[in-house]
Amino acid sequence: MSSDEMPQTSRVSRFRITASPFLLELTFSKSVLCSREVQASVYMYNRKMRYLTALIVICLLGLCMVERAISQGAANYRLTPNDLLDFRVFDEPDLTAEVRLAADGTAIFPLIGSVALRDKTIPQATALLRERYMAGYLVNPQISLIIHTYAKRSFTVLGQVQKPGSYEIVGDEVISLLQAVGMAGGYTRIADPGKITVRRTEGGREQIMRFNGRRIAKGDSAPDCVVKPGDVITVGESIF
Repeated sequence: MSSDEMPQTSRVSRFRITASPFLLELTFSKSVLCSREVQASVYMYNRKMRYLTALIVICLLGLCMVERAISQGAANYRLTPNDLLDFRVFDEPDLTAEVRLAADGTAIFPLIGSVALRDKTIPQATALLRERYMAGYLVNPQISLIIHTYAKRSFTVLGQVQKPGSYEIVGDEVISLLQAVGMAGGYTRIADPGKITVRRTEGGREQIMRFNGRRIAKGDSAPDCVVKPGDVITVGESIF
């Protein structure tokens, strides 16, 4: 083989592998023969691994942000009947329990019995339980209260919508009147968006509220409505 046909090489003594949690690098030192093609391959490999490392870090940061947003949403959620809670007290395994809010908004906890938790946030409920346990039962209890399963809450959309029926409110989700209409497939061809009624029962009293969906959609001064569990929304029919 002539000198022109010999592969181009550089002198290196040995190659060294450097490892990190997400990055594997190959480096070369002087006094071992290594072709430029191999060096180029190693260079491209290291670049790909650095890119992969950056991608993993970005994904982990994204997951942390999502988890933080979910935690914030759970902290603002107000407890309602049929919510299932995971209750624990640090270093008191005998007090660990799953408790469900009854129809009257109360829940039964070990030692202290019935506690009214309806409409309380998780931080408020935790503070109340801590007070109850400190009143003659435990000294400085460290309480953990987590929503295990949200109660099923729904509303109904009737009248001139594409898919009339009942729709679920998941967790602490906030749904506006127009979003509720959208969940039901939107208006039909003969719907009158200016004639939307919401029938709601609170405290044993029924009230009927009327809204102009057309003005709400335009952003006029007409107020929107936050849908509540049990609401019955009806979209009227156009006369023409």
